[in-house]
Amino acid sequence: MTTQTECWNCTATMTAEDPVCPRCGQAPKDDTPPPPTPKERIKEAVQLAPLWAKIAAGIVLALILLYLWNPSKGHKTDVEPPKAEANAAPAAPALPKRDGRTPEMEKTAGQVCLIARHAKSITDCQITGISQEIDIRAPVYTEEAQPLCDELANLVRAKTGAFQGTEWNLRIFSTQTKGYALAQCKLSTY
Repeated sequence: MTTQTECWNCTATMTAEDPVCPRCGQAPKDDTPPPPTPKERIKEAVQLAPLWAKIAAGIVLALILLYLWNPSKGHKTDVEPPKAEANAAPAAPALPKRDGRTPEMEKTAGQVCLIARHAKSITDCQITGISQEIDIRAPVYTEEAQPLCDELANLVRAKTGAFQGTEWNLRIFSTQTKGYALAQCKLSTY
């Protein structure tokens, strides 16, 4: 038994074996419904979801909204910024770091060796421009090295401000030992 259908275009009678309508030549219309749209899928999923899943989804959505609205991330709030105290000193402007490897800086480091030789009984003074260090050898022990380093660094800072903003260091070595530095001081105060 063959089933007969009606052509959707011209209403002629068609059999299941007919690939096209014998009268108008149109293909038979597909009766299967179109797939659901994404909105329809979401609506159906929400309707079928259990109550606990709906509550969990609401909590997650609320947390996401709170995270996106976080006032600490720069969003406007009604909180006033802290006011500066009346007696507070203004902040010093940040000074840029200078390159301490110039020939002028090495010449100034050579003058530091002259100052150091006149200040204490320094036996040797070497300048390393690449690593920006002034190495001083003196007849000192470990406990005497740091006070000597601080004293010489303060003397250098009092005589010249050329090392401000650089990475130059003053290192103290002992004449009794041939090894590591016993003390190290920065020649810059910032």
